[in-house]
Amino acid sequence: MSILKREKDYAALFYAALLNGTGHRFSQVAILAAVYLYSESGTAVGLLMACLVVPAVAAAPLAGVLSTRTTIINVLRVIDALRAPIALLPLTATADTIYLYYITTAVLSFGQGVYQPLRFAAIPALVDRKHIRRVNGMEQTMTGLTLIVGSVSAGILAFVFGTGLLFLLHALLLAASSCTLLRCRPVKTAVDPRVTKAKAIPLSFFLRISLMRSLLLIMLLMPLANGVDNVIFNLFALDIFEAGDLGVGIMYGALGTGLMLSTLFAGMMKTHLITLGIVTIALEGAGHLLLSTSSMLAVGALTAVGITFAAGISNICFDTVMMKAFPEDKRGPLFAMLAMIQQASMGLAMIAAGFSAELLTPPQLAAGVGVVYLLFSVLFAGLLRSLSIKRSMRQLREPA
Repeated sequence: MSILKREKDYAALFYAALLNGTGHRFSQVAILAAVYLYSESGTAVGLLMACLVVPAVAAAPLAGVLSTRTTIINVLRVIDALRAPIALLPLTATADTIYLYYITTAVLSFGQGVYQPLRFAAIPALVDRKHIRRVNGMEQTMTGLTLIVGSVSAGILAFVFGTGLLFLLHALLLAASSCTLLRCRPVKTAVDPRVTKAKAIPLSFFLRISLMRSLLLIMLLMPLANGVDNVIFNLFALDIFEAGDLGVGIMYGALGTGLMLSTLFAGMMKTHLITLGIVTIALEGAGHLLLSTSSMLAVGALTAVGITFAAGISNICFDTVMMKAFPEDKRGPLFAMLAMIQQASMGLAMIAAGFSAELLTPPQLAAGVGVVYLLFSVLFAGLLRSLSIKRSMRQLREPA
C-alpha cells in the first residue's frame, strides 16, 4: 500500500474506484434478486444481463472521443455525480414497474462503459512510469476488495435490512467517489492535432501493428473464458457444494483474495511480462481442470484463490505492457476500443454460459474452460514468437 502514499493522485483514483465499485456490486446483487423475485424467469434475468453489457459496449466510442477532448478527471467526477440519483430509481420500482430495474441497469452500465476506459487512460498520465507495474498490482487489490466487500456484504445487508438499503448505499458511494476525485489533479491527454481532427483512428492502423493484433486477440478471446467463469463459480457453490448463499459468498471471497494476493508479486515482475502473462493463462487453465474434480467447498475455494491469483498476475502483465506501450495521444481511443471488444466478448460468453449450463454439468463446464485456457496460452505463445515490441511502439507513434 506504500505506492498509494507515493502516488497521491492515483490514491484518489484508487479510493474513488473502490467506492463506486463496491456500490456497483451492491446494486447488481439487489437488482438481480428483485428481478428474479418478481419475475421468477430465467429470460428476465438474461435480459437484465443484456442491459448490463450492451450499453457498456455502446459507450466505449464516446469514451474514446472524450479522452482526447476533455479533462479526464473532471469527466469521471461528473459521471459519478450523475449516476448517484439514477441509483435511487429502483427504490420506486414494484412488480408492476419492473422495467425500472432494466432502465437503471442500462443507464448505470452506460456510465460505467464511459468511466472505465477513461479511468484506465488517466493512470499512466498520473503516475511515475517506474511505478506503473506496482499500480497495476493495486488495481487487482481494488478489484479483489470490491468482490469481497461488495458481493459478500451485499448478501448480508440485503438479508438483514432489505435491498432498499443497498440502493441507497450505492447512491451515497457514487457521491462519495465523485467528491474523492476532487483530490486528484486534472489530467488532459496530450493530443496530436492530426488525431483530434480525424473522425476516428481507423482499425486498419492497429491491425498492421503486431503488438496491437496480439492485444486485440487477447482482449477478444480471454473474456470468452472469463464470462463463463462468472457462471461456473456460482454453479459450483449452489449445485456441487450445496452450500447455498453462504457458499456463493465464500467463493466470491476466495476470488477476491486471489486477486489481492497477486498484488504482492507485482514488484517482482520486471521483464518478460508478456511471456509471464501467457504462462499464467496456462496456470488458470490447470486451475479450472483441478476445480472440475472438486467436491468439497474448502478445496473449491482454495482452487478459486489459485485461479484468480494467476488471473491477477496475467492482468498486471498485460495492463503494464499497454500503459507503457501506448502513446499518450492515442491512449484513450485505444483503451476505449479494447474495452468495447472486452465487454462484447464477455457478454456473449455469459449468455452462452447460461445456455450451456442447461446442457452440461458444472464440472464439465469447468473442464471445458480449463482446456480453452490452455489452448489460448498455446495460441498466444505462437503470436509472441512473431512479436516485435520496439517496432510496434515506433509504429504506434506514427500518424494514424
